[in-house]
Amino acid sequence: MGRRIDAIPLWLRRTGVEVLGWTLILVGVAMLVLPGPGLLAIVGGLVVLSVHNVWAKHLGDGVLIS
Repeated sequence: MGRRIDAIPLWLRRTGVEVLGWTLILVGVAMLVLPGPGLLAIVGGLVVLSVHNVWAKHLGDGVLIS
């Protein structure tokens, strides 16, 4: 039995990841001046984008979770 994620076309999965990642980053930048956890949203966007982008993974490597 195949996985359900395989039912979604690859181009749609990749587009969804890109849109979600960039949306989180833009909302995080807005929350830097508005009330809200802006840095957390930016880091979350980088984590989502690092699924397909090496540059985002390298940027996220500098963030330490302690």
